[in-house]
Amino acid sequence: MSRSVEFRVLGPLQVLLDAEPLLVRAGRQRALLVSLLLRAGTSVSVDELAANVWGEDPPARARATLQTYVMRLRQLLGPSVPIKTVPDGYLIDIDEKTIDLMRFEPLIEQGEQARAAGNLQAASAAFAAALGLWRGPALVDVPSEVLHRDEVPRLDERRLHVLERRVEVDLELGRHSELVAELSRLTSDHPLRERFWAQLMVALYRSGRQSEALAAYQRVSRLLGDELGIDPGDELRRVHSQVLTGSINAVTPMSSGGHVVAVKPERVVPSQLPADIPDFVGRDEAVSLIVALLRTAQGVPVVTLAGPPGVGKTALAVHAAHRMRADFPDGQLYVNLRGYAPGPPLSAVDVLPRFLRALGTEPDEVPLDQDEQEAMFRSTLTGQRVLLLLDNASSAEQIRPLLPGSPGCAVLVTSRDTLRGLAVSHAASNVRLDVLDWPETRSLLAGIVGADEVASQLDAALELAALCAHLPLALRIAAANLVSRPELSIADYVEELRAGNRLAALAVEGDERVAVHAAFDLSYAALKPELAQMFRVLSLAPGTDFTPEMAAALSGLTTQDARRRLDRLATANLIANHAPSRYQFHDLLRDYAAERLAFEEGRADSKLALRRLVDWAVRSVDNATSAMKSTLFRFPRPAPLDGVVPRTFSTSTEALTWLDVERANLVALVAHAVERDPENSPWQLADALRGYFYTQGLAAEWRETAKAGLLGARAPRDELGQLAMLSSLGTLYWVTGQHRNALGYYQQAIALQEHIVLPEAEAAVLSNAGSVYIDLGELEHAADHLERALVITRRIGAFQVQANALFNLGGVYLQLGHLDRAATTFEEALEVGTRIDSWITQANSMRALGEVYALRGDLDLGASYFMSASELYERAAARNFGHTMHEGMAITLIMRGRFEEAALEASAAMQIAQDLENVKSVCDAKNLLGRALEGAGRYPEALEQFSSALAIAVETGYSWGLCSARRGLASSYRAAGRFSEALEMATSALEEAGRSQFRQAEMEVLLVLGRTHLDMSDASSALECALRAASVGTDSGHRWVVGRALQLAGDAAFSLGDFSSARSHWSSALDVLSAIGTPEASVVRAQLLDVTT
Repeated sequence: MSRSVEFRVLGPLQVLLDAEPLLVRAGRQRALLVSLLLRAGTSVSVDELAANVWGEDPPARARATLQTYVMRLRQLLGPSVPIKTVPDGYLIDIDEKTIDLMRFEPLIEQGEQARAAGNLQAASAAFAAALGLWRGPALVDVPSEVLHRDEVPRLDERRLHVLERRVEVDLELGRHSELVAELSRLTSDHPLRERFWAQLMVALYRSGRQSEALAAYQRVSRLLGDELGIDPGDELRRVHSQVLTGSINAVTPMSSGGHVVAVKPERVVPSQLPADIPDFVGRDEAVSLIVALLRTAQGVPVVTLAGPPGVGKTALAVHAAHRMRADFPDGQLYVNLRGYAPGPPLSAVDVLPRFLRALGTEPDEVPLDQDEQEAMFRSTLTGQRVLLLLDNASSAEQIRPLLPGSPGCAVLVTSRDTLRGLAVSHAASNVRLDVLDWPETRSLLAGIVGADEVASQLDAALELAALCAHLPLALRIAAANLVSRPELSIADYVEELRAGNRLAALAVEGDERVAVHAAFDLSYAALKPELAQMFRVLSLAPGTDFTPEMAAALSGLTTQDARRRLDRLATANLIANHAPSRYQFHDLLRDYAAERLAFEEGRADSKLALRRLVDWAVRSVDNATSAMKSTLFRFPRPAPLDGVVPRTFSTSTEALTWLDVERANLVALVAHAVERDPENSPWQLADALRGYFYTQGLAAEWRETAKAGLLGARAPRDELGQLAMLSSLGTLYWVTGQHRNALGYYQQAIALQEHIVLPEAEAAVLSNAGSVYIDLGELEHAADHLERALVITRRIGAFQVQANALFNLGGVYLQLGHLDRAATTFEEALEVGTRIDSWITQANSMRALGEVYALRGDLDLGASYFMSASELYERAAARNFGHTMHEGMAITLIMRGRFEEAALEASAAMQIAQDLENVKSVCDAKNLLGRALEGAGRYPEALEQFSSALAIAVETGYSWGLCSARRGLASSYRAAGRFSEALEMATSALEEAGRSQFRQAEMEVLLVLGRTHLDMSDASSALECALRAASVGTDSGHRWVVGRALQLAGDAAFSLGDFSSARSHWSSALDVLSAIGTPEASVVRAQLLDVTT
């Protein structure tokens, strides 16, 4: 399912994914993203991107760092926002309409075309809509000197130009009085921009304020003289002259264009609008949109303002109507249609006589027949400019008889329903009103409770806002209650709300109509029974939102029927359709729905609905992980419930996209089901999600669901559930490098299996525990567990678990230095993985074979295996393995002596591992990075990486990481001339390798130890280390070690004066190193040449 995306650069950078904000935290990543967005659809060179991100002095490794930044952006934005690599640059491939800047220019062009055609109202609306896209200074939070130098001034100038054009058109429309305040602010903000001063003078003069217009000219004249030493320009002098001579006509436009009809003589007009709320706050965008839509006088504009109960529709409509009084000089009509109120709603026969009398019709002239009333009403409004505010409508049928028939009038309707019928019959525009944001909420509370009170209790005020769901009605009630009880602090009142019934507490004593509960009751009572049932049962969905599929599972309906009911509830504004096929409650409405559910539904019915939802979720997640070729053992599932239809997926990409979108809901459902219905095995959903979390590296969600599942399994003594969750936690802690914790959970699982006959699960736990023992350096235990697992899997034909056990056993042989046995075992795992079409198993095996072949000295074959593994991981969308390709390439590059390139690959691996919170892989990447930096001669940086890796290894008990880090530190100390420290560190590394039987690590440490002895003039010890390393390397097939060990042996023999032995060792070393293609070969060749001559 494609996700909607929107980018906003006209203000602080905002990225909206499915209408939800997506935070781009790093400043340089924001600069990179904006650089691509400003040139969307075209390539941007690496040099240009580097300049935008770092300025005129980018770092030496800017290209590689940009690669990392692009990789992080791709991970953050997901597949909906393709960032493509093109020759010497990158390209963001998105629809330009998703960027506010790209919508800005077409709106300007639309305004210019309307103005040229004489349609001034449409021109003003288009210019206002363009300006409405701006949320503040462009790119204000993007730290880029180049963009702020080259792009921002251009964008700001464009905005000011459009603002000038909109003001010019509004002046032509005769909106002089309302422009004075805006132009006064604009001249203050932009005091040297002469056009705003000229427009201010025109607006003042046409408003009958000639002396103030002349005073404005004197102010700008002094300002220009003091600041710039110049006189006013031609336009200002012309307007000044026209003001002096009175030659600016009060109604004609200041420049050529469409003329405005002369204002009618004053007469008594209806002015029925309720009083504006004096402390009205916020809603600026909504007000501007309503005003712009109603001023577009093509036909009779109709705007419906819809939203849930308590959201402030009436207050906003009244406020907007007061803003437009001058646009409708012939009057403003208002009626409360009582669409959602006790008693019947008002009909046209109730309303039309009121309106006719208000417009001057004598009472005895008002006809009795509704059709005649409608005709008289339309005739009376012909040629007039009247605004109708029809409040609290229940249906389109209630509105249609009240609509004027000729241009000039406008209609603003409020309703809890979106009144879609009006959009069809009268092209009505719908403005949906949502809850207040925090700045608006704070202003509302401050206006009633007091700004100082809110500021001094900001945390409590934030919680109060959340408890009130940011609904204006609830907030005003809460604030009024606080004012009436001065002994209470905001925090005290919050405690009352949190402890009790929020809906009951949000009422004003003595006025039952002013209560949130009462507002909700009226909307709920208007629902048909089947919609009311759907509304109630939706309260069982615990996540941030819900879909038609989820609603279908809860209610036992088809997805199509569930969608229809959701749409009706959204139309009634009891839920919000916040994105395509996604719906959500406001918090207080969720509470209300849950209250109705508890009151009207039996506990058994509620429990059955929740069980249907969990069953749908488990089987949908299973289908998704199957499409992604998950390699993890799946615990047995109960029989599916009748009538529940899970999601299915045709590709791994589709499955991953769905899981990513639904992740928060699925995680919340685990905990919710554990709390509400632990007997229904909610751990099954946690187990289903395990395969997804594993491949995507989602440790936090994995931990949360597995622990909740374990808690739920322990309550009813569900031993199978406990086994599943203990095993899951063991895998989680192994993957994240917390080996002792992992082993503890696996040991509990193994003990529990004595009571459970499930051989495939037993083999899976044994195999996983074996992998932990490898990392802890306990290879005998590892081999024992893995061989036991293989016996079981071969007996029962559990091929996936068998492949995993083979892969782990190959890891044992690799550490023992048995490269041939390791290769055979990995190839067997690859064969099984290929047979069962498991992409991740194949990728794991190929990655391991790549390392084996590299150590054997076949670097090209090793690199090809690494690349093949990477392609399979990508096909499986396995983000958790994204670092492995970089690790593999770093290994081969180090062996080739291309250390700077290796450092880039290792850095990329480390960054991905850090993002995944995989401490074991972070340790491995730091050791690789240290080795690359050491080879590049960057010893202080290498020491830093090895030290950091050592700290991780010690903390987590990661024995292999411990050996590697100590070997690296010893080598770096040696290079820095700190021989005693090098000797001590190498000796401790050798002891650790010996204890763990890490023959591969032992060989590498022996080489460092031998070199250190040689530097300390102990050639005999150096020769002993070299020959020992060569012997172990020869036995294991580790040709790179053999070649370097023979080179060291030659160096030691030469120091001892045994030139014949030196020549012999060097000759053998040259054969090996030349065949591999490592840089040491050229060194040895030179040594042989020297000793020969």
